Amino acid sequence: MPLSWLLLLIILLYFIKTIVELSRKEIKPSNHISIMIINFGIMLFIISAMLNSFSSSEEKVFLNERQVITTSDGYICKLDNIEIIHSRKNAKVIANVSIQPPTKQTQGKHFAPYFIISNETYNVEKYSDVKMSGLDDLYLEPIDCFFDVDENRVLVAILHIKPYMILVWLGGIIVAVGFVFVRIKN
Repeated sequence: MPLSWLLLLIILLYFIKTIVELSRKEIKPSNHISIMIINFGIMLFIISAMLNSFSSSEEKVFLNERQVITTSDGYICKLDNIEIIHSRKNAKVIANVSIQPPTKQTQGKHFAPYFIISNETYNVEKYSDVKMSGLDDLYLEPIDCFFDVDENRVLVAILHIKPYMILVWLGGIIVAVGFVFVRIKN
């Protein structure tokens, strides 16, 4: 049995134990609802985090300004352009990318991951861009940027697809609300 299933089983047993304690009135009646809210939030958080870990995916994409690429998950990616902004200390290379989710009901997202290249040390810092698309979070992580043999600008990036992230955040918020109720009632 994988560790994640064992963890889920322990959480479910804890939830059942809490319901039994509430039915036996071992917990103050004023805290019943608060404890149920906290337990629901914890379960939502853990279950959605586990679903996320099982169904997350990532794919390396090679984007140039003349092609539209469809990933194995059905996302349509297009490099709109690459901007280079020079300053005295560094150069900023911004890749403007449009990504359309597989479902046509969800609107496409514009991503702008970028690199900062120091003029003094030639260090390269990479900055990802994150957007929410329905229940999923999409991370576009830049890896490299160069010119191909036809002088097209090319962006190499990794598209991370993290499903159910909104439920992970919602579970954390529900736990916080439950703790606020406990503090208010005491």
